[in-house]
Amino acid sequence: METPSDQAADLPARVARWIAGGETYEVEFKGEQGERLNDRELVEAVVCLANGTGGVLLVGVEDDGTVSGARSRHEAGRTDPLRVQALIANMTQPALSTVAGVVEIDGTEVLVVEVPDSPRVVGRRKAPTSGGPSPATAGRPVSPTTPTRCSLTRWTAVPWTGRDCVSGCYVGGS
Repeated sequence: METPSDQAADLPARVARWIAGGETYEVEFKGEQGERLNDRELVEAVVCLANGTGGVLLVGVEDDGTVSGARSRHEAGRTDPLRVQALIANMTQPALSTVAGVVEIDGTEVLVVEVPDSPRVVGRRKAPTSGGPSPATAGRPVSPTTPTRCSLTRWTAVPWTGRDCVSGCYVGGS
């Protein structure tokens, strides 16, 4: 039986295979060569994967498979995978439980977020407006909107017209 430490030791090899296989409906690359991926974009990419068949998000890998490296998301120039997992759980409805890790590929760090297939439609909580409630506030109403550009949702009949599904996959008012 494979233990969590076996899975962690195998993660760099799995990431290398995912990169070599290119982007698919289950593997999404998000490069940070130009600018850092913000929290909203990260959560939206995760929501798209969850509403598909699940998969993996690789932050720090460009669309062509070039490993450019993930920028640090937290203080002291590092990324805390537990904080990434908490961000995703707090910003999704229902709360989505993911597994995040940072691996080194060719001397460059890549943030890996493994996303389960969700039996329910997952949405992104909208960021609070100034003076409004925090996204993690219990009982905050979240209503689904029909995505128009998300290729990974199984709950829409809208044909996919582009490669980037991020802009249409969220929950909340307009």
